[in-house]
Amino acid sequence: MEIVGETITELYVNILKSLKSHGHVRDSRAGKTLELIDVTAVLKNPRTRYITEPVRKHSLSYITKEIDWYLSGDYRAEPIARAAKFWKTVQDENGKVNSNYGAKLFYEKIYGECQFDRVVSHLKKFPNSRRAIFFFNLYPMDWMQMDTTKDYVCTIYGHAIINDDKLDLLIYMRSNDVIWGWSNDVPFFTLLQEMLAVELDVPMGTYYHHAGSMHIYENFFHKLQGAEYKNFDVDSQIPFAPMTKADVKALRRRDYSIKTPFMESFVKWLNAPIATQG
Repeated sequence: MEIVGETITELYVNILKSLKSHGHVRDSRAGKTLELIDVTAVLKNPRTRYITEPVRKHSLSYITKEIDWYLSGDYRAEPIARAAKFWKTVQDENGKVNSNYGAKLFYEKIYGECQFDRVVSHLKKFPNSRRAIFFFNLYPMDWMQMDTTKDYVCTIYGHAIINDDKLDLLIYMRSNDVIWGWSNDVPFFTLLQEMLAVELDVPMGTYYHHAGSMHIYENFFHKLQGAEYKNFDVDSQIPFAPMTKADVKALRRRDYSIKTPFMESFVKWLNAPIATQG
């Protein structure tokens, strides 16, 4: 099933509508879910990263802190658990979790090069390539824990493609909860898309989010009422100014001191108190 939205809010609401109309009830480890199998969510404007649908009460202050944690490459749950206690519930006996996506993109090295740099260098050499892929579920780090860990990585891999002179990003997930997972993952992945596009000197294209299981948990079934909300203001959904190469380098260093429009908009949310999420 393909679900399309011009903005992140429109896409979120369209996913809820599809769950309401076509979802099937299924049991999971975490309880009853309403689920769609094999879903591709298409976001046409990936710079819209802030869901403004009022029932959701999206917390951009939390999301920005999660992005900062990814940029740190720190597998410890404790830093991000200060912003969301959930992470403490899935840490292992050493206080670590597997789902720091930034560690896998920017810090883990494969043949001496991190995956982000490898994708950029490959597409600079071969802009028509379909080989620019990067993995989040790493073997044997994650794969060998399939039966044991509480935090088994949901995102499998990403695929960057220059299409019609714009950078499209495709993310493939085995499982995705719409309320907590999808809503907080898409802002990071579209930020990653922008970082790649800036490094490659091409505009951002379309963001494709593929999930084997797209679902909502029973305790959030009441949020399906948000599927009727239609008052979308595009500007309010774009939280950060456009990024430059200086911003990409600063983000990689976690140096938020540069005075650029992007960084000032990013830091505003990074320093904001955590807003209550619905």
